[in-house]
Amino acid sequence: MPSNVADHLYRDFEHAGWERASPFYAGSFEAITSLFARQLLDAVGAGPGTKLLDVACGSGYMAAMAAQFGAQVEAVDFSPSMVDAATTHYPALSFRVADAEALPFADNTFDAVVIGFGVHHFAFPLRALAESHRVLRAGGAWGSPCGRPSASI
Repeated sequence: MPSNVADHLYRDFEHAGWERASPFYAGSFEAITSLFARQLLDAVGAGPGTKLLDVACGSGYMAAMAAQFGAQVEAVDFSPSMVDAATTHYPALSFRVADAEALPFADNTFDAVVIGFGVHHFAFPLRALAESHRVLRAGGAWGSPCGRPSASI
């Protein structure tokens, strides 16, 4: 865990759960979350040349769909097992282990940032949303089925 991410019991609980769930996620809960991927990617304008970050990427379904639309995709998840599963399913894409509260990217890097259904799994969701905003270019698009960050972030 990056040094600027605080230890928290909720993060530990979520991390342990996703480490256990990773072998089964693509064949189970992804069937539900994938129903919203197209609409979310359309909402942020994912397409040819769009530099897109998928935060809490899970098994990689949305990242793969964005790549099919022509986006240049980076995808992160805090579960090493989930990143391994995503890499196995979509070996041509870039997946890495990273915490949503400490994204390993420079300011203003992405045209679009998506967080599928991850926000409610973050120990400090406002910190994660602030990080997503930090790496988003001015005028970029941010989206999550869980809502949009407020202007105060």
